[in-house]
Amino acid sequence: MSELLKVVLMAEAVGLSLSAIIAYGVISKKRKREACTARTIGEITEIIHEYRARSSNHHLRVRFETDKVHMNAVEPCDCAPRAFSVGEKVEVCYDPADPRNFFVVSNDRNSLNDSLSIAVAIGFPILMLFIALKVAHGG
Repeated sequence: MSELLKVVLMAEAVGLSLSAIIAYGVISKKRKREACTARTIGEITEIIHEYRARSSNHHLRVRFETDKVHMNAVEPCDCAPRAFSVGEKVEVCYDPADPRNFFVVSNDRNSLNDSLSIAVAIGFPILMLFIALKVAHGG
């Protein structure tokens, strides 16, 4: 077996592992979102900006009330943070059994993110398989 083929097969193994992790994350997130059957109006109390050497993350702190609890919780900002403002009223979906599981409706871009993640999770191993076959056949 050539060294190139070994490298391609190793990349294939890594790709399959990453694909499994991505698929698990997407499915897990989808299940948590499906449990969010109750809705209420909340208020954005803070937009948190975290800057690191190579990236920045943004989170929304949202205050909302359920039948049982007063929540003041943080959610990652899927949209551009400038799409929101402190004091803005937003619709919140939450899990009645566990209100810590919630999301802001106007911040939910997960269907596009999930579709892209699944496409990468499926596409990368297939691409690596084609490359491995080409290398194995001397192409």
